[in-house]
Amino acid sequence: MYIKYSHFSLIIPVGELSESRVDILKQALTEYPEINKPNYQVITFRGGLSMLTVQPGLITFTIQGEASEINIEYISNELIRLKGLLDLSQPFQIQVSLEWIENSAENIMEKSKAPIFEAAKALDAEGIGYRFILNYNKFTGNAHIEPYIEDKQKIFCHIDLYSKESYQNEDIQAIFSQLFTLGTSNTREAAKKIFS
Repeated sequence: MYIKYSHFSLIIPVGELSESRVDILKQALTEYPEINKPNYQVITFRGGLSMLTVQPGLITFTIQGEASEINIEYISNELIRLKGLLDLSQPFQIQVSLEWIENSAENIMEKSKAPIFEAAKALDAEGIGYRFILNYNKFTGNAHIEPYIEDKQKIFCHIDLYSKESYQNEDIQAIFSQLFTLGTSNTREAAKKIFS
């Protein structure tokens, strides 16, 4: 499974990105040599396939790569470090967004039409995507599972998950791990059931 992009975010009031705060970030985040400040409210730090973003209500770690190589502990530690550098102590909510693709031996475009063939036929649809509305005790979100338009032999999934409650000092690594598993392993299992 290849993660096309993933965003692990803390939804938290950041406040103004003053020059002194930007200088603190630049001095501390040297492993992210590409710095971009498209406007006075947003700054990004990129290193390889990883990126940290700070904006008014959100700090985000973005990464792409093989799912087995995504290091949730590292991501969690970087967000905690960024939160500390910005001197943020307010409660925060968590958001995780993932997009992944995976190869299949089947023609997923054709397989997608089988469960509701008559509807696909009525619309002369080339393929069908599925949206799942998710509502768990502590999280809510959506999962979209569908054929990958660029390659009929691949499955595409997009999932967004948001925490219903705020956190202060909880173990965000455990929370991100749970959401990453839901967004990868659980959606992969759902895709197998749809396209088998």
